[in-house]
Amino acid sequence: MTNPELPAIFVQQATFGYKKDKPVFQDVDISLLPGDILSILGPNGAGKTTLLNCILNMFPLQQGSIHINGKQPREYSIEQFALEVAYVPQIQSSSLQYTVRDYVVMGRAPHLGLMQTPGSEDYTKADNVIAQMNCSHLSSKSFGNLSGGERQQVQIARALVQESKIILMDEPTNHLDYGNQLRILKIIVALAEQGYTIILTTHMPDHAILLDGYTGILQPGGTMIVGHTKDVIREQSLTELYDTDLHMIYIEKLGRSACIAGNIR
Repeated sequence: MTNPELPAIFVQQATFGYKKDKPVFQDVDISLLPGDILSILGPNGAGKTTLLNCILNMFPLQQGSIHINGKQPREYSIEQFALEVAYVPQIQSSSLQYTVRDYVVMGRAPHLGLMQTPGSEDYTKADNVIAQMNCSHLSSKSFGNLSGGERQQVQIARALVQESKIILMDEPTNHLDYGNQLRILKIIVALAEQGYTIILTTHMPDHAILLDGYTGILQPGGTMIVGHTKDVIREQSLTELYDTDLHMIYIEKLGRSACIAGNIR
């Protein structure tokens, strides 16, 4: 049973580098309770994906620690860890010829015993999540033949059917059209309201603003500022981060601020 007072994800003074004297990120602190959302912003190559991989225990930290529901990732077996954390990677090319329905139901693997195959209840869960992602029309299609945007939606469906209460998403709206981007954000908010803890990376400051919650700005050099989104996303910090002319404009009709680019001519 998850303890609502215990951080779902607790990262303390985390430092990692592929070379010992060149940290990708350093002294990163994150503390998220069940229901929290953290959006991570940063330019290309800043280390956003690497940070997710460290939380997933794919890369060992050089310094610091990571705890998932009070335990270090290495204290879990692979199966136990999959019940705690689901991962949506960046979309990649694939030659998989599984149908979308079969690909999604693979997310049920942590709930199955050795040599056990998915049953009718597992397929029902998969069908429900596929419908939630507006992908029912893709159910019988081959995953390998999908467009990039369709594949991204199906990957998210597979993570949701896993039913892990922590979800890490690496640029989950990448390749999606604008309408589907907003649908994914709405799903993320709904999941947080159900007690899921979500970390996502994004290149879109407006997505972090819409999701509210917390934002981390991972800067070149590896330091990360984390705080409430309204306190972290500022005009000056965004302009410096992306080295371009950006403005935070309050839109009265929407009751929120938006990030607007300056003129490009």
